[in-house]
Amino acid sequence: MVCVVVGCASRGAATRRDAPAGAPSVANDALERGVAREINLLRADPPAYAQHLRALRAAYDGKLLRLEGRDPIRTKEGAKPLEEAIRLLERTRPLPALRWEPGLARAAEDHAADIGKRGVLDHFGAGGESPLDRVARYGILQGPGGENIAVAFSDPRLVVVYLLIDDGVPDRGHRKAFVDRRYEQVGVGCGPHARFRTVCVIDFAAGYASLVR
Repeated sequence: MVCVVVGCASRGAATRRDAPAGAPSVANDALERGVAREINLLRADPPAYAQHLRALRAAYDGKLLRLEGRDPIRTKEGAKPLEEAIRLLERTRPLPALRWEPGLARAAEDHAADIGKRGVLDHFGAGGESPLDRVARYGILQGPGGENIAVAFSDPRLVVVYLLIDDGVPDRGHRKAFVDRRYEQVGVGCGPHARFRTVCVIDFAAGYASLVR
C-alpha cells in the first residue's frame, strides 16, 4: 500500500489542459463507488467507524492477520497500527463528505489500468507521469491533492480499513488522507491487477475543476 501527497499551482496560476478523448476504463464501478461511500461513512462519524477496526482485534495472531475466507496476511507490525488507528478515530470529529469528481476518477482509472496491467505498485506511470500529471489531464487542481493505492482487496470496507491501519507505513499517510480536512473531492479507479488480483487508486483534492463528465 502506498500513498503520496502532491502540491499544485495556486488558483491564479492554474492552467487548463485538454483532456484526452475516449479514455478507456477498466474499472469496477461498483467497487469504486463502494470505496467512495465507505470513505464518507468513515468521515461522517469517525468514532463510530472505529467499531470496524475493533472487530479485527481477534483476527491478529502475532504478526499474522487471519481474515475469514482469505489466506493469512503477514503484517510488519502486528496489531500496533490497528490500535493507533482506533485511538485516532475515537478522537476525530466528523468531517464533511467528499464529493465524487469525474476528472479525479478518470485519472485514478488510468493509473489502475496501467499498474494493474504491469503488475506493479507505484505512483508513477509507465511513461514516468506523476499523480499531478494524471489529474491535470482531466481538470485543474487548485490546492493540495493526494493519492492512495490499495491492492488485493475487492471489498470496499476492507480497502478502507486496511489503508486506515497502514501497516508498515511510517508516516501513516493513507490514514491521514482519509481524515484530512483540506480534502473536499475524491475519485476512485479500480480494476484487475496482474500480481495482486485487484487494485484501487484513490485520488483526493482540496479543489478540483473537472474538464470531463
